[in-house]
Amino acid sequence: MPDRNMFERGISRRRRRHVLRDDISQGEREHELRTSATLEPAKTGGNVAQFKQYTIRGKSTPALKQRIAVFLAKLAQATTPDTVRYLCQEEKSWFLDKYGASATRSTYMSAYRYAVQDCFSDIGIPAGLASERKPVKGLVVEHVAMEYMLLPEDYQAVRVQTAAKTASQRDHLSAFNLEAAIALTKTALQSEDWRELAAGLTMSVQARPSDMLQSGDFKAVTKYQVEFTSRAKQRGTEVIGNVWTLVESATFIDAFHRLRCHPDVLALKGKALVAIDLQKNATLNRAINRIYGKVIPAPHGEKALSAKNLRAAGINVAYHLYGRDDQTIGRFAELQLLYDSSGTAANYEDYYCVDTEGKRISAVGLRKDEALEQKLQSETKSNLVVDKQLLDVIRDALEWGEGTNPERLERIIAAARRTQQLERDLAAARARLEKLHAAQAIARSDIASVEAAKPDDIRSTPNAELMGSRKRGGAEEKLRRTIEAIQEYNAGRQLEEQIAINKGSLRKITKVKAQSVNEWVDEHAEAIVAYSHTQGHGYRQNVGKDLSVIKWNEDAYGVYEWPEGYFG
Repeated sequence: MPDRNMFERGISRRRRRHVLRDDISQGEREHELRTSATLEPAKTGGNVAQFKQYTIRGKSTPALKQRIAVFLAKLAQATTPDTVRYLCQEEKSWFLDKYGASATRSTYMSAYRYAVQDCFSDIGIPAGLASERKPVKGLVVEHVAMEYMLLPEDYQAVRVQTAAKTASQRDHLSAFNLEAAIALTKTALQSEDWRELAAGLTMSVQARPSDMLQSGDFKAVTKYQVEFTSRAKQRGTEVIGNVWTLVESATFIDAFHRLRCHPDVLALKGKALVAIDLQKNATLNRAINRIYGKVIPAPHGEKALSAKNLRAAGINVAYHLYGRDDQTIGRFAELQLLYDSSGTAANYEDYYCVDTEGKRISAVGLRKDEALEQKLQSETKSNLVVDKQLLDVIRDALEWGEGTNPERLERIIAAARRTQQLERDLAAARARLEKLHAAQAIARSDIASVEAAKPDDIRSTPNAELMGSRKRGGAEEKLRRTIEAIQEYNAGRQLEEQIAINKGSLRKITKVKAQSVNEWVDEHAEAIVAYSHTQGHGYRQNVGKDLSVIKWNEDAYGVYEWPEGYFG
């Protein structure tokens, strides 16, 4: 008989080797993070002093401002979320040891957060390091460091606030008419507007907008079920399952393919999902409010409908159509949304459905599924005969990219549609520009008429004098002229050539103090955000752009030149 102790000793040695390997692996990982987090000023394009400009808004000591600038310089070099997390944990560990008083901690941590916000709104957030947060209104995309630079008590406050909001919404569910919501969805799926198509598709299967626009795939299974492949839940993974649709699957699939063939949607290919959310979410939410706003109210405590709200409403409709008597709505939502957590699915309990008389609907399983009979238009194949000359055009890989001939032909059609849209946009931009010139001519005559009566009016100050002016109202006038100049510059230009209006570009052009710029932008946030979304500007719109092309109106305020070295 083998010695029992011999086996135990062998197992013990293997366990020690396994633990040792784990320790070595962890040590190598920590060394890698420390190495990647080492400050290399050459990579940041300059020294730490360049980052001090972002420490102005927060209240702190000179020594802490220097420390924050060093921290920003390190963050600017980080390329992975792991490196950012390590840097933040290291900095926060020092911070908590250094400052004990609660009020001091709160004030100084705010200085860190302001600095991170101002820095990366100026230089842009590196790919893979953007984090999205959805407050009551809109979508906020910020550097992932903002998730870590919070005090322990702040984490608790966020959790308490979220729990209170969720509890309040569950105590005040919002009602909407089930049949009216389905009718609006069918109408949206017949639209030629990609935003209305995306809204209707989102309502139909309650999937994320990014799955509709880029990352998801759908295949009809039965009359009211589709196979859904989602890639938006976790980076680099796929989740596949059959989900119910509020309309016939044939109608859904054909609308989905029309959406994916739209030029504006084709332009999103290859973009990160967070960039798509930033660029398109506000636009899509406006379409959602336009289509569904009169039937589906915003949940209790919220001002407007969003894609998340629409998905919650859709879950309720789908449950009444396809749910079972022995199944809770939470479990139904878990399966319909392809979630692996019942707790996450519980976030969709904001609504209840009513009938045409306003009475709450309690019945489930109102619609019976059937086998798929209708042939999908998008799956109907036909042979297209083209001559050799046209085939050579289609096969031009340099112009239309790699892939099959049908894929290249799809890009050619999309480019043609895009050209038509650009021509329409250009005509509209020219019309706006003519109106702007007319308005400026009137403004110039008004200025001339009051110049003698109000010689000290800051709005009559010539451009050359305004640059160095410290008169009262000078900062606001510089910002106003810059906004006007950017809008005029963008008129009629293609998206990639345009300059975005943001705090970074305004600071660089006007040289106004960061705090004044931030206050002014916050005061005019609604108009600036509306303009940016209308133009389609993303958070990296100005990366690599020469801002010296922006000039204040010389016809209205006089000829001038930016001083040499003005833009660094």
